[in-house]
Amino acid sequence: MPRVWQVVLASALVLSALLAPFLGAEASPGGGRVTLDLIRGYALSFELPEGYQVTKAGSSVSPWLAEGPPIEETLTNKDGARETSFFGGSSPILDDIDFGAWCGPARDHRDLSVLMREEFSPIYEEGTVTWDWGAVYREGAVTVPGDNGVSYPGYYALIYTELEATGHLTEGFLVVLVEPDCVACFWVGSGGPRDWTPWWGTYTYTVSGQPLVAKHKADVAAMIASVRITRGPTPPTPTPTPADENSFTGSVPLPSQLSTDPGVIGTNVGLAILTVLIFYLAATIFNSTLKENYEIIQGWLRRASKRLRFLSTSGSEMTGDRRGYKPKLRAYLEGTLVVAICALIYWFLNPYFTNGLRGIALFISLALGIAIATYSYDGTQVLVTTRRFHVPAGIRIYPIAIPIAVIFVVLSNAIHFHPGLIYGFVGGYAVLSVSNSKNLDRGQRAITILYGTLAILVISLGAFFFRELLYNLAWREGNFWRYLVEDILVAAIAIGLEGLVFSLAVPLSFLDGGKLRAWKLWVWLLAALAVAFVFFYIIINKDHKLVEAARSMKVITMYILMGLSLVVSIGTWLYFKWRPKQTKLIRSSG
Repeated sequence: MPRVWQVVLASALVLSALLAPFLGAEASPGGGRVTLDLIRGYALSFELPEGYQVTKAGSSVSPWLAEGPPIEETLTNKDGARETSFFGGSSPILDDIDFGAWCGPARDHRDLSVLMREEFSPIYEEGTVTWDWGAVYREGAVTVPGDNGVSYPGYYALIYTELEATGHLTEGFLVVLVEPDCVACFWVGSGGPRDWTPWWGTYTYTVSGQPLVAKHKADVAAMIASVRITRGPTPPTPTPTPADENSFTGSVPLPSQLSTDPGVIGTNVGLAILTVLIFYLAATIFNSTLKENYEIIQGWLRRASKRLRFLSTSGSEMTGDRRGYKPKLRAYLEGTLVVAICALIYWFLNPYFTNGLRGIALFISLALGIAIATYSYDGTQVLVTTRRFHVPAGIRIYPIAIPIAVIFVVLSNAIHFHPGLIYGFVGGYAVLSVSNSKNLDRGQRAITILYGTLAILVISLGAFFFRELLYNLAWREGNFWRYLVEDILVAAIAIGLEGLVFSLAVPLSFLDGGKLRAWKLWVWLLAALAVAFVFFYIIINKDHKLVEAARSMKVITMYILMGLSLVVSIGTWLYFKWRPKQTKLIRSSG
């Protein structure tokens, strides 16, 4: 029947087997310095006591083991007679030292003693034994040497445990903070029988003439004190798994994924020019029809607003005066509600919307992206109007953004367009003055639009390039905060650029593009082409030349939108052209 100390020591060895997968290269046999490879290019080395040879116990998942001389057992009887033999009889038990090293996350590196207990507690929790099962007879902070004069902060603890009446276990634990988010951990332990005195005499145990317990304490302490951290060749930084291109996040490329091929860039320039020209033609037809039939269309809108009053301007606004920018509580509440509802609707653009924390991160990022787009674009215009031109202005929330979001989500999912059609401007800039003397002229209005455009481009492009830095950090896959930060950046990119294309590249008289075109055609043309090119290069066509781009679903989607704009414009013109009698009748009655 095995003794108690043997059972406990065997249990400790089995439990510590969980640490072995974190070990690297084989340790060199024999005494001297032993090196264990860790992750991130680090290695941990220590001095093995003389007379011990490193082996690998059991299977490949067992902890490291160093075997030494046999343990000698001496029985001193009451009459003084002594009997000395090898412990274990005809199959002597060799003294051994087991050890392991791995890297773990530095969850709280401000207190390395706490971190040490967190890192090593699983060893005991698996065996239903707490950290306090033994006596810590020495512990404290240490400085662990490294390469080229570099040193690392660390903390160690030495524990001695008496196993009932006949056994003991001596262990040493060390944590070394090698990086702000990474800690190297080293564990060493040695156990065996300890001196005890039954009624017939006294048993003492030695190794190479040294008392066993004292030798174990000295060896463990020496191994902990000899630890050194070194660095080998830096392994390549693991590239995070790219997101699915059919997802909201994966549909927006990184800067490094954009092709610099002149053919690709030229294709996007051509697509931008084609888009602006078609939108210009469609808007010219529609604006002309709107101007000729303004009274009729205004009457329709008046009747529609009475029936759909809840979709008209909510009346809430972010007002500004000469003293600055003063938000109203009601504006915040109504704006937050509309933003949340729109984000919930656009949430269905992504296949991850039901995927736990990933889906929650997406919803939060969409809401923040819509808020950023609205209040950076229109908010910038308000600031310029109030502070430069001294005219009261504000942002009015438009609940009609909610049904627009529904239409865009249905259309995007129907044609499988990613990241989806998103009109993130849920509010609009408005001059609040009723006095003509305090209204803006065309030039002043155009300046506010250009400032808003610049603000959106800076934010969107800044998020675009910052996202590359996020990937270079190689955050752990599945980390909620990584998903959240990346989704916020993607939302700022996609919602900002799409909002600019809808409002600026389409020069309808009631949109900002139409106001800019009414001031100076060439200014609108340059701004629209710049916005359209950035939109195509980042969102639509990152790496396709003309022939491949023409077959891309994203480019085809833009063809569809251009065609729809022409159909709506020409259809509106034909409608009023074919009904001249009704038009005259309505005008005469007005």
